[in-house]
Amino acid sequence: MGVRTLLQGLKNRFDGKAFEVWEEANGFIQAYLNGSPLVSGMPQMLYKSHIRKSLIKLADTANGNCHIQVIGHSVVDGTGAGATEAQKAQFGFPAVLRAALASRLGVTANEGLLWGGENPARFTLVNTSFAGSTLGFGTAANLLNATQTMAVTVTGSTMRVYMYANQLNVALTATSDAVGATVTIESCVALPGGGGYAQISTIALGTNASHNVIIIGPASGGVTILSVEARASATSGLMVSRTGQNGTIETDWFGIATKPTDTGGRNYSAGASIIANEWATMTLCNPDLVLLMFDLNNLTNKLVTYGYGYDLTRIQYNIQTVVNAYVALGIDVLLVVGAWRNPANGNYTAPYSQDTLDLVYQTVAANTDGCAFIDVRPPFASFADGYAAGYYGDTEAHPAKRGASAIGSQLANALLANS
Repeated sequence: MGVRTLLQGLKNRFDGKAFEVWEEANGFIQAYLNGSPLVSGMPQMLYKSHIRKSLIKLADTANGNCHIQVIGHSVVDGTGAGATEAQKAQFGFPAVLRAALASRLGVTANEGLLWGGENPARFTLVNTSFAGSTLGFGTAANLLNATQTMAVTVTGSTMRVYMYANQLNVALTATSDAVGATVTIESCVALPGGGGYAQISTIALGTNASHNVIIIGPASGGVTILSVEARASATSGLMVSRTGQNGTIETDWFGIATKPTDTGGRNYSAGASIIANEWATMTLCNPDLVLLMFDLNNLTNKLVTYGYGYDLTRIQYNIQTVVNAYVALGIDVLLVVGAWRNPANGNYTAPYSQDTLDLVYQTVAANTDGCAFIDVRPPFASFADGYAAGYYGDTEAHPAKRGASAIGSQLANALLANS
């Protein structure tokens, strides 16, 4: 029996099975049956020893917490053909990564950070909004008095609230399922740039279950809430947070990384305040590992818009600056190349190939302890091959459900594989 005959038999047997591993394998088989060339082997992480600190914590989530934050462009955000917020939360690759890691590790997968930039439909705000804040973060919400409230439904036994406060130790009140809940200030430290405090408060929710939580503004002082995060246990568990922004490019992050307490006067994109919010949330919640994926938009004319042209040297400098900022905070970084960009699409305007750009990312990882690199475009040798296998939902770069499943499961495999 030939290989193609065998694979066709397997495909016929399992067609219609709806689980992530099969979605990935089914695409590989279909591509081979179509005659598409496959890249030899599965994606391999380069310089994995550089992120040993976070990998040790990931392996021990039964006994301690490990938080992975996935940051980047629309592939991270989950934008595709009509993707709803619910579909992103279920089928986006960070969600698949979260589920795959939890399954392999045998631990509870907490949902991760929720905030206005990614999950606006999850919140109900009274007498306030995500439209503006005293600190300039467009996706945060002010609670300046007891008439302003934020409601959100989460699953867990405890919830952490990340915020900026206008005075030391601002006291909030809260209810969990209409019953008063204990709110404790975990930490409150002065902002390095002045003008307020970074505060984390915890809310005791009761049993590990679904709870409707209402956070009530303070009687004295005021806060700008950036995000919330529920956990099954306060002392152990896995968190994978999705914080993607359409159109994100490394230039956005370069400005924030250079001076994160000041967002004024620089030529950012329309999503600049959202990116500033992400950075602020990250520095407060202090993840163990950040997965950075913003490679695709460095192949577009956004670079020209920013005045950098198609300067690979400047791109490398920007990426290195961003990575250095994370590492200085004690956070490991995994640079991720996660999708092929269609060179025939009009938005691909760079004079260099995607492979040439990816070598820039590899160079940064090679030179930085605390930073690794992975390219999860394999097993396909081009966008056309992946598109033929049903991995892409449009003719530009955005993965379909099958492609997102593949990215998530491949990243999980790479993170947990023996070095």
